[in-house]
Amino acid sequence: MNNGATMTEIIQISLGMFINVFVTLGFIFLVTRALPILAGRPSPVRALVLGTMFGVAAIASMLTAFPISEGIYGDMRNAIVAIAAICGGPVVAVICAAFAIAYRFALGGQYGGAIATIVCCMGLSVAFHLSSIRKTTISYLLFGLTLALLNAAVPVVFWLLGLAPFGAVVAVAETIFGSAILLYPVTIALVANLVRAEMLRLDAEAGLRATNAELSLNERRFRDVFDLSCIPMAWTDLKTTKFVRVNQEYERFTGYGSEELEQMTFDRVSVPEDREADLQTVTELSLGQHKSFQNERRYRRKDGSIRWGQRTLTLIRENGEPKFGFAMVQDITERRRASEQIAYLAEHDHLTGLTNRFQFGKELDAALAVGGTGQIAVFVLDLDDFKGVNDTLGHQIGDQVLVEIADRLRSAPALTNVARIGGDEFAVTKTDTTADEAVGLAEHILTLLKKPVYIEGQPLSIRASVGIALSPRDGTETSELFKKADIALYAAKAGGKGNARLFEAKMEATIVRRGQLKTELAEALARSEFEVEYQPVIDIATGRVISFEALLRWNHPANGRTSPAEFIPIAEETGSIIPIGAWVLEEACSQAAQWPIDIGVAVNVSVRQFEQTLPLKVATALSYSGLNPSRLEIEITESVLMQGNADSLVILHQLKALGVKIALDDFGTGFSSLSYLQRFPFDKLKIDRSFINGTGGANKATKIVEAVVQLGHSLGMRVTAEGIETGEQLERMRDKGCDQVQGFLFSRSVPAREVGALIERLHANSDAAPRAVQVRRNAVIDGS
Repeated sequence: MNNGATMTEIIQISLGMFINVFVTLGFIFLVTRALPILAGRPSPVRALVLGTMFGVAAIASMLTAFPISEGIYGDMRNAIVAIAAICGGPVVAVICAAFAIAYRFALGGQYGGAIATIVCCMGLSVAFHLSSIRKTTISYLLFGLTLALLNAAVPVVFWLLGLAPFGAVVAVAETIFGSAILLYPVTIALVANLVRAEMLRLDAEAGLRATNAELSLNERRFRDVFDLSCIPMAWTDLKTTKFVRVNQEYERFTGYGSEELEQMTFDRVSVPEDREADLQTVTELSLGQHKSFQNERRYRRKDGSIRWGQRTLTLIRENGEPKFGFAMVQDITERRRASEQIAYLAEHDHLTGLTNRFQFGKELDAALAVGGTGQIAVFVLDLDDFKGVNDTLGHQIGDQVLVEIADRLRSAPALTNVARIGGDEFAVTKTDTTADEAVGLAEHILTLLKKPVYIEGQPLSIRASVGIALSPRDGTETSELFKKADIALYAAKAGGKGNARLFEAKMEATIVRRGQLKTELAEALARSEFEVEYQPVIDIATGRVISFEALLRWNHPANGRTSPAEFIPIAEETGSIIPIGAWVLEEACSQAAQWPIDIGVAVNVSVRQFEQTLPLKVATALSYSGLNPSRLEIEITESVLMQGNADSLVILHQLKALGVKIALDDFGTGFSSLSYLQRFPFDKLKIDRSFINGTGGANKATKIVEAVVQLGHSLGMRVTAEGIETGEQLERMRDKGCDQVQGFLFSRSVPAREVGALIERLHANSDAAPRAVQVRRNAVIDGS
């Protein structure tokens, strides 16, 4: 080959190479125009399409291949395979290489070296893509240089194997070192960077569109939840404190429309005395001092009424800065009202409105702790023969008398506190006083009480006795002062009633009689002087007997029937109530085992009986009698829960585990501990009879009964009303949702031998008149 021919060949090769590069790059440019279609597509589809596109580009390059020497042509297919691997990964490189191999094979001729070169370039490209080498322009250039050298090396290998002439090796080498060693690195670096960057950009845009679509969907969902939620919700701008957005439930809760609220600052729905605290809460949120805040607060509605809400106020940031407060409000108005009623009941006597024994003791403790220059006088007042008023005139009249007595005590001058601490027992205190002043005040109180009480226009004469103890003379503890005042009260009653006495040490001699009674009480069980009687408990819906309450009676050999109110406190004090109570439990279980299987028995358990051995005693009584545990109900008073004994709940749970039912008796009489209603699952609440006969405070009593029923039912308990004496009372308890009733309207307590006949009589009446209120009292208790 002469120089002229050589120059001509070089020009032809260069022109062919230029055309090939131009066509290749142009086709790849067309490929990039189709890249948006692949953005965000699944990987398999994307790899298939992208591999095909690069494969077609490789074929286009091979279609414009330029001659290097006889039978040997040059093109950019290997560079395209490398670009395919860098931009799309191994699968794309394999697909692209497959197109190139298939086309080269179809051309025929000396395809062995070409195919081997394609395979080697594909392998090297995949390895480069999968390697940890940082993908930069320099690394792309070096890779392109390596790829060019590989193209030169393959003919050498084939020549060594005798598969290609030496002239072909020289021709390829001349082309590679003449131009490919420059074109491969530059083409791979520029095109791979271009295509890869474009794909990343398109993927990012697709991801952003998907994210925006998801955010829009979430925003729509949030708006739907916000607007349609049954919980009042509102957005507040923390800077301006104005409402930004409220839902329909918030409008109903406040009484304002959304247009009105969005023109208001949030404190406009606060009660005046709470506004400063509410503004402080928002200030702390706006400063980022709290992420959320939860409290119970009052809301002033548009009509001026007040509702209670449990609010959760959460800080919402925008661009990292505190921006909004998101409020969710739970309407707890009815719960608060019920709680306030129960809380009032825990500290006050519902009938008279006076403080009860528990609260009186707390206030006296506080007064004793403060002390003073003078003495503190504690007066314990008991109405004389008040039991006769209840027995002869009825409890409703008795309640009216108690209300009038309470009003007169309130009017007495200079009293520090007045309380009703028992059925007809009151207590008052006077601070900074002397013994003479205390006696004078007691006589003034007695004078007030001696005035006739007019009931339905008829005068009723009431007298009282007063016992007085002074602190620090007679003691410095509440319990000690009560004890001394009680002793003085006994002395006053022993002196003829209707008078007042200061405690004196010699008065303790009067306790001797009580000591004698204690002795007789201790022997009464051994002498079989006790008897258990039973009073029926009626299902208010059916009028049928569902259980009997076991009541202890003492047939004293000399004094006859002794009132439980007289001997039970002594039994409690001495501890003899423990063996007596065990006997009552065994007797009641044995008797109940003989009744119809759908009728249970309730046994009262006193404070002294409530000890660790009680569950064993109950289990023993059930075992000996054969009574199904579900038919036994253990009744405890609130005083049991107020002992502060950590074992109380343990014992209750042990009893519950036996299968017996647990009832809370005389609920609301002054020792209410609402926390125990949550901590132990009582089966029943028994409303004290004083709530039923709420004369003088009937409206309040009715509301409290309603609150107690609501509380009991919300905690899964049945509610029994005691002391039902009239049809009107029965109907009222039915209207308030009580489940069970008992009282003289149905029967007094009867001996065990009369239980069967009583059941038949009451069931006959319930069958004849399904509504128990239609049962006439005389027909029910005739002969009881």
